[in-house]
Amino acid sequence: EAELWELVDSLATAVDAEHGAIVDGEAMDLGRPADGPEWQRRFRRHLGLLVPEAAAAAWGPAATPYRRLRQSGLLVVLR
Repeated sequence: EAELWELVDSLATAVDAEHGAIVDGEAMDLGRPADGPEWQRRFRRHLGLLVPEAAAAAWGPAATPYRRLRQSGLLVVLR
């Protein structure tokens, strides 16, 4: 599993990603959400999100921060 997250982190860093989704077949909205409700709507649609750490603070009990990606600085948040 660690190798998978290293790969995700390397790819996110290479493309200078600001966010992302762990999807189960549903297409991801490409624009960056502007507020908490939009992040939460996306979270309901996907298995998890890659978010800036500041955006993860608004989840409350709806999600679990799983790990921080070292290079990109994104936080993996799972349902």
